[in-house]
Amino acid sequence: RDSKNNRKSNLRLCDKRQNAHNSRKRSCPCTSSAKGVHARRDRPEGSRRWVMQFKAGDVRLRESFRTEAEAAAAYDRACELAGEFAAPNSELASRKT
Repeated sequence: RDSKNNRKSNLRLCDKRQNAHNSRKRSCPCTSSAKGVHARRDRPEGSRRWVMQFKAGDVRLRESFRTEAEAAAAYDRACELAGEFAAPNSELASRKT
């Protein structure tokens, strides 16, 4: 899908919740470069754990991982629950180039 192509043939019907799954990572001063991943602040930096959070409808996932990459990969796997509207981190990285 081409995100800059707004012709009717390229658009799809969705509700507000489905459209939110397709969003990019916010450009705030965050601890992680991956969408849906953040560092726990209650631990010292050397033993810091990374948390993946994902929500799709009634399904909510929150898991803790040792590395940021493991948490980002878990978020990508969780994106399968959102179907075609999900924007996994691997897809977001390819959009930047």
